[in-house]
Amino acid sequence: MIELESDAAILLKDSGALRQGSIKVGAVSPFHVIAMIEAFHSRHPNTHTSMTLGNSDTVLSDLSNYTADVGVVARADVDDRYYMRLYASYPVIAFVHRDHRLAARGSIDLAELAKERLLMRETGSTTRRALQDAMAAIGCTPRVAMEIGSREAIREAVIRGLGIGTVSQSEYVPDERLVTLPITGSTVETHIYLGCLRERRRSLIISAFFDAVTRHADA
Repeated sequence: MIELESDAAILLKDSGALRQGSIKVGAVSPFHVIAMIEAFHSRHPNTHTSMTLGNSDTVLSDLSNYTADVGVVARADVDDRYYMRLYASYPVIAFVHRDHRLAARGSIDLAELAKERLLMRETGSTTRRALQDAMAAIGCTPRVAMEIGSREAIREAVIRGLGIGTVSQSEYVPDERLVTLPITGSTVETHIYLGCLRERRRSLIISAFFDAVTRHADA
């Protein structure tokens, strides 16, 4: 009811043009959502945006609790309450310290990677799920040396030589102390989706956000 009242006020005041309003965005990482917000604000500069970060489960929970209007998540296997649109797909890569014995290899086979000391995200992480599913498909189980709850912490642990990290290629931050290793032998990908509650898909500001992101992706 509050959403409908807000949309009605905008329609009456601005003749349907989105010249005001606010939108709350939940996202799994800042790497994709900042570009989306930039595209939205370039078309609707007088709107206000707030952003929170968490894993996909957290973002979906925020959508269902109405504490987020749109979500940028890394999974589409959710129930019919949500409307999901694929934004992009990216390969998962491994990375090691430049002095690691594998640094000069140029790549690493998935089956070989499963035997190494892996620094993994928490259960619920899409990168972790993608790796585990791909390894299970070839009959392997990852050797999890440490479970770490953030990309930044995994990066620091790899810099200190504690193991091998993995990350979506789009989220990798280059560092002279690190070397990336593309994963061969099997396809390991993460997918980014833009979503909202299906019942709110026709909301004026949510529709405007989807439209801006679609135009940005097409460009």
